[in-house]
Amino acid sequence: MSTLITILLVGLLIAFHELGHFLLAKLAGVKVFRFSIGFGPRLCAHRRGETEYQLSLIPLGGYVQLLNDPHKDPRQAERDRGRSMAEKSAGWKALIFAAGPCANLVLPFLLLPCVYLLGIEVPAYRLGPPVVGYVASGSAAERAGVMAGDTVVRADGDGISSWMELDEKLAQALEAPLLMQLRRHERSLWLEVIRADRQDSRLGFAPPLEAVLGVVYPQTPAALAGLEAGDRIVGVNGREVFNWYDFTSAIETSQGRSLFLKVERQGDIQEIEVVPELEGDGYKVGVSVAQEMILQQHDLPEALRLGTERGGEMIGMIFTFLGNLFRGEVAAEQIGGPVAVFKMTGEAVQTSWADTLFVLAFLSIQLGLLNLLPIPVLDGGQLLFLLPEMVVRRPLPDRLREGLQGVGLVMVLSLMALAFYNDITRLFQ
Repeated sequence: MSTLITILLVGLLIAFHELGHFLLAKLAGVKVFRFSIGFGPRLCAHRRGETEYQLSLIPLGGYVQLLNDPHKDPRQAERDRGRSMAEKSAGWKALIFAAGPCANLVLPFLLLPCVYLLGIEVPAYRLGPPVVGYVASGSAAERAGVMAGDTVVRADGDGISSWMELDEKLAQALEAPLLMQLRRHERSLWLEVIRADRQDSRLGFAPPLEAVLGVVYPQTPAALAGLEAGDRIVGVNGREVFNWYDFTSAIETSQGRSLFLKVERQGDIQEIEVVPELEGDGYKVGVSVAQEMILQQHDLPEALRLGTERGGEMIGMIFTFLGNLFRGEVAAEQIGGPVAVFKMTGEAVQTSWADTLFVLAFLSIQLGLLNLLPIPVLDGGQLLFLLPEMVVRRPLPDRLREGLQGVGLVMVLSLMALAFYNDITRLFQ
C-alpha cells in the first residue's frame, strides 16, 4: 500500500509541474494536444475538448504536447492561426517554460503550513526548560565553564524558556560570542561562550538523554547482537554509563573494536557484545535514543510563518548543494536518482503524514530548481534559448538549437546514469 501511495505522491509532483506549463499555455492561447503524467505506453486517457489527458506507464516525468508549427499543414495553419508556440512572443514563451518550475517552487509554500497546522511530533525535551545534561570535553561550552545541571535563562539578552528557543538562538549566533545567563543551583551567573567551529551548533552542550534504546534498526550490528528497543545501557567495557552521550562516545571512539555492554532489560542485567561498523565518517551500531514525543500544533498565522521560513531554508540548502556540486565539492556518490527519491518518499509515508509532506516539499523544490538550470532540454535551457530572441527579435537558428539540445541531452542522460548507478550500488550495499 505504501508503495502505491509513494508512486501517487511522486506523480503528484510531476503533475503539478506539468500543470504549470499547461495553465500558462492555455492562458497564452496555445493549443494543447496532450497533457501526460509519465512517459512511455499509455495506461489510460480521457479527451476533453481539444486536449487529451493521459496517464503513462513510467512515472518518472511527464509532458505537455503543444502546437508548435502549424504551417506544415495549410489546413491546420488556417484553423489554428496564432495558436502555436512558434507564433507567440518571446515573453509568452518564457512564461510558459518557467511556469512548470515555478509551480514546483510554489507548492512547498502550500504544503509546509499544512504540516504545522496538522502538527509535528517533536521530542518532549525541546518544549521543556533548557537544562544542560551533557558538556563535551574540550568544547566551547566547557571552556566557558558550562556544567551539567545548569539551566539557560537568557541568551544575548533574550529570555529562553525551552530547548527549541535556545536552538533557534544558537543558530542565529554563528559568528559572534554568545553571552548566556545560567542558573546553577540557586545562583545566577553570566558566561561568554566563544564558538571555535561554525558547525558546533550547540557549542558542545546538550539536553539530558537517558541511555535507553528507542529503535534498533534491522540488519545492523545492534540487531545482530540481540539488542532490543527499550534496553537501558548501564555499562560499556566495565565503565558505568550515565547518559546517552557516554554510550555514543564509546561507539565513536571504538575504532571498530568489540564493545561489551551491560544491558538492563525488564529488570534483568545482561552482557551483550556488539561490534561497531564504519558508516560514513564514523562508527555506528544502528540504534537511536528513546524519546517521549509530543504533537506540537500551531495556529494559521504561525503555521504560515513557519512554513514560509522552512521553505526558504530548503531553497537555501539546495542552492548550497548545487553550488558545491558545480565547484566539485560534492562527491559523485551523493547524487541520487529515482530509486533514492522513491525510497525517501516511501520511508516518509511509513512514518507520518507530516514527514511525507516535508519530503514532498523538499523534492518539489529540487524539481523546480533543477529544471531551471540553464541546460538545453531542461526548462532553464529553453529560457536561455529565448534570450537572443528577446534581444535581437530573432530566434536561434534551428541547427544551432538542435545541436545544443543534443549536448544538453547527453549531459542529462549522463547525470541520470550516474544517479541510477548510485541508486543500484546503495541497494546492494
